Amino acid sequence: MFLGSIPGDLRKIISEYVKDWRCQDVFVGCSGNLTVERVLASHGKFRIHGNDVSIYTCCLGSYFAQQSFRLDVIHDEFQWLAEYMYKPADQLATMMLATRLAELLGKTTPYHQRMMDAYITQWPTMHAQTTERITKATLSLESFFCGDVLDFVQNATEDVGFITFPPFWKGGYERMWKKLGTLFDWDESAYTVLDESYIDTLFQQVTNRPHWIISANRQLDDYADYLRGSTQTSARGVTMYVYASSGKSRITKPTQKVEPVKTPHLTPGQELGERLGLAPLTQGQFNALRAAYIHIPMAPAGVQQAIAVTVDGVIIGAYGLVTPNSFAGFSITEPYLYMMSDFAVSPTDYPRLSKLVLYAVLSREAQQLMQRFYSRRVRSLVTTAFAKNPVSMKYRGLFRLLSRKETDDGYALNYGAEVGQWTLADGFEIWKKKHGNKNHHG
Repeated sequence: MFLGSIPGDLRKIISEYVKDWRCQDVFVGCSGNLTVERVLASHGKFRIHGNDVSIYTCCLGSYFAQQSFRLDVIHDEFQWLAEYMYKPADQLATMMLATRLAELLGKTTPYHQRMMDAYITQWPTMHAQTTERITKATLSLESFFCGDVLDFVQNATEDVGFITFPPFWKGGYERMWKKLGTLFDWDESAYTVLDESYIDTLFQQVTNRPHWIISANRQLDDYADYLRGSTQTSARGVTMYVYASSGKSRITKPTQKVEPVKTPHLTPGQELGERLGLAPLTQGQFNALRAAYIHIPMAPAGVQQAIAVTVDGVIIGAYGLVTPNSFAGFSITEPYLYMMSDFAVSPTDYPRLSKLVLYAVLSREAQQLMQRFYSRRVRSLVTTAFAKNPVSMKYRGLFRLLSRKETDDGYALNYGAEVGQWTLADGFEIWKKKHGNKNHHG
């Protein structure tokens, strides 16, 4: 029901630390999606006070604190939303669903128009379901303050507990909820955009209390004696350092699940067969193959759909796909998916085997698997190559260069291509003619 989340490991740390707190009131600065409040509520012994400045969180917090919240529709094309805002729970459901609706504003492609039409058609059902979930929620707040977190701290007495996990990136809130501001008007309070200096001042005022927990994406030298641990949700995730007035040390690190792949892999001296195929993989199997055949100093990321590319049942490579953050930003046929990783097995007698993996990826059969897995149309793929040179020979000829950015080690190259260009059989024949020459390993 709520957008975003504090990682599960960090929620467990919070719950462990607060169970021994000897205070009745706990103030939560920068409440976000009320995750900390829900952890506190599970203990059943605190009066909880929340705070934030975003339209999303202030609407949430005001509802669960049973405070009034003004939310008026200002977009001419969406005045019909007002019919779903008579009661507090209805108003909150409308705002929450509108976070998805707002993402489509200003986008005029046929895909985005179909998405908009679908949301409008399904709105009564989705709104009723969301309202029901809201009314069943048991969270209760003593109060919620819509305003600057420093004002919130200064209004709290020194005998209360205080928890705050401020946003790490300056202006992050503003970017996240900007589009909601084109739909609704509300009583927004003045506040200072957080930066490191402001956060340091906040921490100074929080930590003069007997019970407190703070977290930052950097180590804080002034609070070194209070460092209780760190948590990281994924290999590419930000490390969050946890400081607290008391509690045992806790360090959590991401683990990668690996499962055996019993299907044989192409080896040196082995001839390719005649039938190119695709086979679904579990995340663990994909992780095992990727670890075996990709040797780059980069933390692996998870994928949603993982596929092995085979020839006569022998694995010659694999690829993994994820949903992009948004269908925008690239000059390519939408909607598209992001190819997180693709690779060929090695060593083999075929120096351009990675090209065959790409031919398989762009096939009609691969497109059908994508659309079946994601339950929607897929027109294109986008991927990123990190290379020493300004062009990637691996993708050249099959993918179009969309953007190029210089990095410390070379270039970050975004490539895109339409899927469904040929059948697996036809793609295999094209590859044989263009790239099927062999090298022999002596």
